[in-house]
Amino acid sequence: MEKWLHIEIDVICISILLQLINSLGRQDEGISEYKIFKYIVYILMGIHLNDIIWFVLEIKSWSTVYVIKILSIVIYFVLSGLVAFMWLIYTDYRLFQKWERIYKLGKWYAIPVSILIGISIVSIWTKWLYDVDIYNKYYRGSAYWIFIVIILGYLIYASMLAYSQSRSTVNTYEKHEQRILVYFSILPVIAGIIQIFAQGIPIMWPAIVILILMIFNNIQSKQIFTDSLTGINNRRQLNKYLGTQMLYRQGGDKLYLLLIDIDLFKRINDTYGHTEGDRALIYVADVLKQICYGKNDFLARYGGDEFAIVCKRKDKETIECLRRSIQEKIQELNESKKLKYNLSLSIGYAEYESESMENQLIVDADKMLYKIKAKQKIESV
Repeated sequence: MEKWLHIEIDVICISILLQLINSLGRQDEGISEYKIFKYIVYILMGIHLNDIIWFVLEIKSWSTVYVIKILSIVIYFVLSGLVAFMWLIYTDYRLFQKWERIYKLGKWYAIPVSILIGISIVSIWTKWLYDVDIYNKYYRGSAYWIFIVIILGYLIYASMLAYSQSRSTVNTYEKHEQRILVYFSILPVIAGIIQIFAQGIPIMWPAIVILILMIFNNIQSKQIFTDSLTGINNRRQLNKYLGTQMLYRQGGDKLYLLLIDIDLFKRINDTYGHTEGDRALIYVADVLKQICYGKNDFLARYGGDEFAIVCKRKDKETIECLRRSIQEKIQELNESKKLKYNLSLSIGYAEYESESMENQLIVDADKMLYKIKAKQKIESV
C-alpha cells in the first residue's frame, strides 16, 4: 500500500511538471533564465518517472529485472546530482546574468556531480552508494553520505551565494530578488535532511516540485513587471512603485522623477535598422543600471525610447549632479563601443510636492524634458 501511495505521489508530481513545461513552452525561448529553468523541470520529471519504474520493479522479485533495477538506481543518482548542479547554475545566472561567468565557473561547479556520476556507476560492483538483494529490494550503501553531501552541498552553496550577493547589494529591489533565491534553496535542504531519516517516505522530491512551482510563480510575476528587451522594470512597475512612494512619503530626502529620452532615436532606427535601435536601448539601459542600482534608485523603461528614474535626493543640485553623471557615462559608452552613431540623452525631472498627484509629477517632468529637447533643436539649427 505504501509503495502504491509513493507511485501516486510521483504521478501527481509528473502532472504538475507537465503543466509547467506546457506553460514554459509559451515563454520567450531567447531568455536564458527560462531555458535553464526548463532543463531543471525536465530532469525532475525524469526523476519521478524513474521513481515509478524503481518501485514497480521492487514490487516484482523476478531475477530478470535485476539489471533494469540497477540501471534505474544509477539513473536516479545521476539525475539527482544534475538537478542540484543545474540549480546552482540557475542561481548563479539569475544573480549575475553573465554567461561568461557560467562558462568560467561551470567546470568547477561540475566537479562534484562528475564525481557522483562516477561513484554511481562504480557502485554497481562496489556497493558504495547502494545495494540490491535477490528480491530486488534497494538498500543504502556505506558511502551514501557522499551523495547527501554533494546534493546538499550544491543547495547550501547556492543559498550562500545568493545571501552573500544580497548583503553587498544596495538596491532594495535587487536585494529582495536575491533573498528570494536564498529562501528557495533552504526548502529542499530541510526536506533533504528529513529524507535522510525517513527512508521510503517521499519528502524531498515532492518538496522540490513545490519549490519549482514557487519559482515559476516568481518568474511569472517578474515577467509581468519587467521590460523584456532591456531587463529593467516596465511602466506598470513604475506606476506601482511611484504610487507606493507617494502614498507612504515621509520626511527626509525629497522624491524626484527623472524622464530620459534618447535623442534622434528614430534616425537610428531609420538609418541602421530596428535591430540596431534595440541594441542602443540595451546600451542605454545598461548605463542607467550601473548608476541606479548602486544608489538604490528605481529604474524603468517608460516606453519607446524613454526611461524613468525615481530617486530620493537632498536637493536639485544633487539631481543636476545625477544628470551630469548619466551624460558622462553615455559619453564613455560612445568612446568605448565605437558606435556608428553618437548616443545622447535629454533628461527632465520634477520634484514631488506634497498632495500632488502621480500624473502631475509625470507631466511636470515631461514638460522639462521637452523644453530641453526644443532648446537642443534650436541650437542645432
